[in-house]
Amino acid sequence: MTTTIDTTDTITDAAAITHIIPDYSLTEFTRRVTNANARAARAGITATIGMTHQPHPDTIETDHHTGVRYVRHWIEVTLTTPVLQLGSWTLIAELDIIETGALMRTHGNGFELLRNWPRPDPQLCQHCNTRRNRNRNYVLRNNDTGEIAQIGSTCVEAFTGITVNPTAMRMLHADDMFDEFDDQDPHAGGQPDYPMRDILALAWTASDSGRAYVSRALADSTGRHTTGEQVRQLLIDDSPVSRVLISTAHRIPAATIDAILADIETTVTDDSEYGYNLRLIAAAEFVTTRNIALLVSAVAVHLRAESQRAASGPALHEWIAEKGDKITDVDAVVTGVRKRPSNFRSDAITTYLTLRSVDGHIIVWKASKELDLAIGQSCRITAATVKETAIERGEHRTIITRAKIAPN
Repeated sequence: MTTTIDTTDTITDAAAITHIIPDYSLTEFTRRVTNANARAARAGITATIGMTHQPHPDTIETDHHTGVRYVRHWIEVTLTTPVLQLGSWTLIAELDIIETGALMRTHGNGFELLRNWPRPDPQLCQHCNTRRNRNRNYVLRNNDTGEIAQIGSTCVEAFTGITVNPTAMRMLHADDMFDEFDDQDPHAGGQPDYPMRDILALAWTASDSGRAYVSRALADSTGRHTTGEQVRQLLIDDSPVSRVLISTAHRIPAATIDAILADIETTVTDDSEYGYNLRLIAAAEFVTTRNIALLVSAVAVHLRAESQRAASGPALHEWIAEKGDKITDVDAVVTGVRKRPSNFRSDAITTYLTLRSVDGHIIVWKASKELDLAIGQSCRITAATVKETAIERGEHRTIITRAKIAPN
């Protein structure tokens, strides 16, 4: 049974897909895009895969075998895939079927169109009304009536009455065609399965218990690799450093992974494509390479939840002291820890620490060293000087310097 959704909605263009690739791969990447578009033209398809590129910040890396440092040059490539029109039907989503359901990859505003859609069994085709093991289904929307239908890949042509060119369908998955270029990961094309909990343990380890987590936004602004990219590299790298990190990940307590998964369950809703897909992948036993970045973002979800729990209770709308004042013996709890490479020394770490005093003052310290503190940990500021006072996002923040902090 198909479903009709309000016909006042419209289809928007497909979202762009970004790849960060080594600069030496750009020629091959461009060749593949050109060849894909040429195949489409020969098949009578006027739509094309769009491609733009721009420099991405260089990274300084160290050869794990020789210890020699070198510069890697990167290119940011953005692909846009065409929206597929099949007569009076538009393809608005592809369903990547996994053990716990179907991950949705929508085109344009497809998720908004499907927000109130009563999702059928992921394995069901609503044309032949047959349920069988499938890797992928498609969701189509009638441009005239707003009707929504979930159709198996082999039934699309029979359902729409339009001859579906295989080349056109491959163009919809341009991101799959080029995944292998990201970090030169040879596994990307093969889509191996990894235990979901093992990947979370690797992410927890690679990000130093979340304190050095690198989001896509942070990576784009600093030229660093995301935590998801770091995890993918660990899976294929046989260097001594990688082996140590993997060994450490194996010793992560099960309770830590349970806590991350519990925060997904309690704090992430399925009213967005991201939330829907994250909840689904976190309930699976295994995860493929292409979904690692999605799963790894669970670390950031857990950190936000931990921070909110540690900062329970209202914050005071005042500063603990004024600029230039000394503070001593302040009991507090850590509500935020972020570790970043120093801007001055490549081998040094800067720690951004946020604390809540027992009486509700928010205190911030940018420490030019690595601090071994965790969110939720109790500590005492034995001495510090107030560097600045500020109001950020409606919160009174006391910014300190030359601090001495000891765990309680």
